Amino acid sequence: MPPTTDVLFVCTANLIRSPLAAALLQREQRARGGEREISVGSAGVRARSGQQPDPLAVEVASAAELSIAGHRSTPVTAPSLLSGLVLTMEERHRDALIRRSPASLAHTFTLLEFLRLAAGRVGRDDGLRGAALLAHRARAQTPGAPGPEDVSDPIGGPRADYEATLRLLTDRISALAELVLGRRTAPPAH
Repeated sequence: MPPTTDVLFVCTANLIRSPLAAALLQREQRARGGEREISVGSAGVRARSGQQPDPLAVEVASAAELSIAGHRSTPVTAPSLLSGLVLTMEERHRDALIRRSPASLAHTFTLLEFLRLAAGRVGRDDGLRGAALLAHRARAQTPGAPGPEDVSDPIGGPRADYEATLRLLTDRISALAELVLGRRTAPPAH
């Protein structure tokens, strides 16, 4: 992962959710014809460098024609928090990153929070930094979600939990791509 990325996905250990989200956004980017190239990375708030992804996550991803087998875990670093948009899987990840780097507040959200705040406010021409700024401003003007805006961690659960997480991420990353990349020019690759 480069020191800074345009979109950085963050979860706990960087072994399931954030690598899946990054792979999904990269696939969405390819499906949109590469008109707007963004760099995508993933990291974990408690990741240890170089670990292989969870084997069940690799299997579930592979069944969806998505490859994360070559991924190796990366811990969040201070330079990585300079990204254009930092999207966490859980509120506790977001809060930990903002405590670590208060300057990241304006561009750090949970994935679900960002989609809620950006809906109807962010246009394709706003760019990532503009989208982050508009969503950040909306925080003060919009009531909070009625419950946690987390993507649950399937670690240790049955295959069905992993599949549910992948389905949720697939849907939400498609919505994210629509906001920040624009319309699809090719059918989904899976």
